[in-house]
Amino acid sequence: MALETFTHPARVNPVGEHTFRVREVQFGDGYKQRVGDGLNSESQNWPMTFTGNWQRINEIRGFFKRHAGYKAFKWTTPHFEQGLYTCKTYQVTAMGNNSCGEPMYQLAATFETAFHP
Repeated sequence: MALETFTHPARVNPVGEHTFRVREVQFGDGYKQRVGDGLNSESQNWPMTFTGNWQRINEIRGFFKRHAGYKAFKWTTPHFEQGLYTCKTYQVTAMGNNSCGEPMYQLAATFETAFHP
């Protein structure tokens, strides 16, 4: 199966968390030695929020269901770096009706760095 690309626009101002995996050894005299852990020592988590009518939210849910939390997909971060990501959990919130009387929903999900498809 070819990798799919996630292209749905999210709400503005997502904040990504960048984490480096580091091994540390603390010595008795206060000295601490650190070294990077592994080839892929940086990971990213991006909490994303999407709003819209049920059709839009259901399209996004369908994408996540096809990937079942473990299959990677391509996604471009807000600072224009393309990478592989997974989404293990998401939450859907009913937000009431908009000014036209149409029911609106919010979907919150976290994208996590994946290092293989």
